[in-house]
Amino acid sequence: MMAVAKTPKSRIRFWGSRAGLALAAALLGAAVYLALSIHFANTQRATIDEGLYLYKGYLFAKDIYHPYQDYGPRTEYSPLSYLIPGYIQLWFGPGLRTGRIFAIIVGVLALLGLWAAARRLAGPWWAASVVWVVALNPALIRFYSFGLSQGLVVCLLMWALFLVLGEDRSIWRTCLSAALAGLILLTRQNMAPVLPILLAFIFWQYGRKQGLLSILAGGTVVIVGFIAFWPGILMAWAPWVPAGLTPFLNAWRQPEGIISVLNNQPDWKTLLYSLLEGFRFHFVAVAGSIVGLVLWPARKVWKSEKQFRAGIFLAALFFVLFVLHAWAGLGFGGINYGNAYTVNPYLAFFSYVGLLLTIAVFSNLQMQLSVAKQIILSVIIILISTAVGYGGFLITSTVLLYLRIPRIWSFLSSGKILSGNVALWDFLNTRFGITHTTSHWLIPLLAGLLCGLLILLIGFGIWSFLRHKRLFQFYTPGTIIAIVFLLTGVLLSPSIALGGGYTQWECKMNVIKAYEQTGRFLASNIPANDLVYWDGGNAVALLLYAPTMHINPQQLDDQWNYFLGGDSNTLARLGLWNEDLANLWRDKADVIITQQADYPNWQSYVNETEFVEVDPPKIPVNCESDTFLRIFIRKSSNN
Repeated sequence: MMAVAKTPKSRIRFWGSRAGLALAAALLGAAVYLALSIHFANTQRATIDEGLYLYKGYLFAKDIYHPYQDYGPRTEYSPLSYLIPGYIQLWFGPGLRTGRIFAIIVGVLALLGLWAAARRLAGPWWAASVVWVVALNPALIRFYSFGLSQGLVVCLLMWALFLVLGEDRSIWRTCLSAALAGLILLTRQNMAPVLPILLAFIFWQYGRKQGLLSILAGGTVVIVGFIAFWPGILMAWAPWVPAGLTPFLNAWRQPEGIISVLNNQPDWKTLLYSLLEGFRFHFVAVAGSIVGLVLWPARKVWKSEKQFRAGIFLAALFFVLFVLHAWAGLGFGGINYGNAYTVNPYLAFFSYVGLLLTIAVFSNLQMQLSVAKQIILSVIIILISTAVGYGGFLITSTVLLYLRIPRIWSFLSSGKILSGNVALWDFLNTRFGITHTTSHWLIPLLAGLLCGLLILLIGFGIWSFLRHKRLFQFYTPGTIIAIVFLLTGVLLSPSIALGGGYTQWECKMNVIKAYEQTGRFLASNIPANDLVYWDGGNAVALLLYAPTMHINPQQLDDQWNYFLGGDSNTLARLGLWNEDLANLWRDKADVIITQQADYPNWQSYVNETEFVEVDPPKIPVNCESDTFLRIFIRKSSNN
């Protein structure tokens, strides 16, 4: 049958329909996302991780080094996390601008994949709502607006889920979904659970034939990838598996007896704050998934058996990934060198899965809940609200502690009202002896608790008002309370209490232009092929503008792969370095590059007798006044 072209009237009717209005709402949300993404791409400071993905990837794409090469750059992650952005740099020109434009495009594609998966899972209005959940959360948009691997991984993940969710997926779709899951594993090894969980779901949902063919598709991608980078790719997996069970990986592990200068041992307060900070910046995904488990509809309530299975699949995928990344993000198992502050960025790899799980449950929500479920739900809401309050005290306390309150206590105790008002922390200190240090975390915690109680009261009040209405007469208070709780989270996402409080990368300048200007100076003033000692810290992306400089590749990771002790040759082979190597490379270097903040460490070495300083533009490369570059050229190199 021939397709009939849409007439102007039919288009008007479409945009006036419910589906058309839902699509318009989604497009508006996507436009907000794109505008914020472009803004963040221009104004976020460049992190060392971003520079490493872009610059190492460029070196690999240019065939200067190979992933996992002995005595090459430390290849800590799966190869595609470097090679994909590296080839983008090679094809479109190296530089921070190229990397961030690519990140914006990938972020939009990930959002499109989320919308498409949500639409297939729950319908057009749920799909539009989930787009707005993302558009209102600055923390998520920041992650997907510059050159980290989170955006690339979540993009692949969303399209893998789009292909496999829904009714009666064809064989080629489930096989392509499995192939994308294989690519995810070759992009970041921490996402390894995606492939086996996805394959198990395909078997359960679509049968043995599609399951076996999907294993073949996903397995082929992984095997080809491992063969292409064998045996060096084992270096990426060694830290993630127990050493006692895999002694054959010891050749790719860090040698025993060495000590990382960043090997922190955080206390329980630090660990708790880091975990709860992750809750805060991914509030709807995490809180929605937890509440979804409490409200999980009975099997017969789901719209179809396949939707029920999709819900089970999304729950298994999200919570397996959550546990794994919370463990790794808190620095356990030696991963991250004991860095306990990576829960938040780790959750960005799969936060969208939590959003899909949330709408899967709420689109099948039971109107009536048992008393036990409602009690558990109320406790969970209070606990999450209190936890989020504590997880934001480093930022919210700057506002809450200095709230001015009237001197009402004097009236209660003496009957007299004193003039003026007093800061909240001062009142607590004067009246109850609570110190400023304690108030720093206690007041935000109590504020979170109060918010949780208010949500329960508001939800119950709405239920009381609506319970006699025909549409709501079968709803129990818990159902309304759960909806109010998540809607409050969505609306507060842009505030400092939740996603709007993630400002550590914020920079009040155009970062891309600053890097381009400084990078051009490096390219024109550093002699080609001179040996450079790099102490530029997080500004690794600057090296994209001066590709002829020769830098010992182990230095690129700065102190993240710098160890005390150990055999220098073994460390250099693994892409690591120590003090002996640092001194050797320093004395051989033709050029020393450092940031002004680190100049005191170099002042006696780069003296006027041995070095001449060039005068680059004093542009901060880390958005702080003392982070401009200092460049010293050894006089002997000019002879």
